[in-house]
Amino acid sequence: MPALSGGDFAFIISQDCDVVHHSLDEEPYVDLLVARCVEKQRRDGNYFHGKNPRRYQFELQGAHETEVYEVWAAERFTVERGLLREHTPSATPAVPRHLIRELARWTAKRYRRAAFPDEFNRRVQGALQGLTDRLKATAEFITGIYLRLDPHEELPANTSIRYRVLVWVTATGEALANEQSQAKAIAAKSAILQALANSPGIQVLEAELVGEHQFSLQDLRNALRWDYDYLSLRGGDEASLPVEE
Repeated sequence: MPALSGGDFAFIISQDCDVVHHSLDEEPYVDLLVARCVEKQRRDGNYFHGKNPRRYQFELQGAHETEVYEVWAAERFTVERGLLREHTPSATPAVPRHLIRELARWTAKRYRRAAFPDEFNRRVQGALQGLTDRLKATAEFITGIYLRLDPHEELPANTSIRYRVLVWVTATGEALANEQSQAKAIAAKSAILQALANSPGIQVLEAELVGEHQFSLQDLRNALRWDYDYLSLRGGDEASLPVEE
């Protein structure tokens, strides 16, 4: 188990039925993540809503003020389920159930990433170098970026043959209903659109900011989730990875 400092805590991400299963032989372990309390100046919208493959940030109400927490995927760990009998769950901080589900999905998506063509990734790489910094203050309200490529196959390095791209940027209905957060979401969409449009051999046919309630299952079938951080964050602990479906 990773060491915890003051303000840090560990929480279970295993499915509820597995946690309370009657047989320790059939379900001997549970999976946990560590949430570390970080300074407010480290708050970064790029790490909200699972857009980054390795770090996930969220906010919880503390005793006196809102605290920022950060989870590292590398700090997921497993313990024997029987050990839970020896401990009483802490009531603070209160982690909403929807956040637990979102973090569990974020953990799982590392194993089911979408595959974009290597040539598409190569073409957009250069234009994305500064995107992360531009989105620090605005991306917290963006919950997903989805692309539909035509063609969705490898093209020759000759950029005269272009990838035609449809872009959907999603946000919560609550964010779009608020004037301030809507403005930030629009700014984030514009930055994403500009980065793609400035890429050689890429033609953006349409880019749309939509509420999650407007993004249908059919849209989800026709598009792939694109986490720009896989391409734009390079080196050190942010090495490039393929994007997720």
